[in-house]
Amino acid sequence: MTASRAYALITFICLSACVPRQGNQIDSMPAIERMNILEAKTDQELCNDFTNPYSEISTKAQVKEILKTRNVQECYGQYNTYAYVTEPKPPAPVKTESRELTEKEKSAITVEVKNNLKDPDSAKFKWEKFIYSGDPTFGSYCGHVNAKNGFGGYTGDQMFSVLLLSKNGVIRVADTIIGDNAINLCADYW
Repeated sequence: MTASRAYALITFICLSACVPRQGNQIDSMPAIERMNILEAKTDQELCNDFTNPYSEISTKAQVKEILKTRNVQECYGQYNTYAYVTEPKPPAPVKTESRELTEKEKSAITVEVKNNLKDPDSAKFKWEKFIYSGDPTFGSYCGHVNAKNGFGGYTGDQMFSVLLLSKNGVIRVADTIIGDNAINLCADYW
């Protein structure tokens, strides 16, 4: 191998393998000069700099400020890394309202829940308000039932959840869940 071919091979290897370290060249520049170069980069190039493990903190801070002004909130860089530029915004709070169940709704829920009990005739219900967001005729309803188990003893109050649809006098109840899974499902309401 000739010296020029060896030099070309080393240069090629260094260019392909040393790219992550090119951030160091920019890191050593004065802040104003570095800012001018960074502002000329695309969002993706800036994300690559922001997620580059070799970039200096001062460079990352400048990149972060540029990305913020461009309304970039998240970055996925070439180093298979992911970063938040700005903290993700929490979801807007959901406005909830509540109402009492009608007697027809209670009756339909009673039938549905009793169909899932070992001793349906022993069921004692504690009714809660129906909590909904937006549509007062549709949603998950959570309440409590105490019924006898297979051994003849009462289980104590168990939370239950049903899907309730009550429109134009027609009441439908489905998807009954009783016990621990209902607790997880109803946690948002209590």
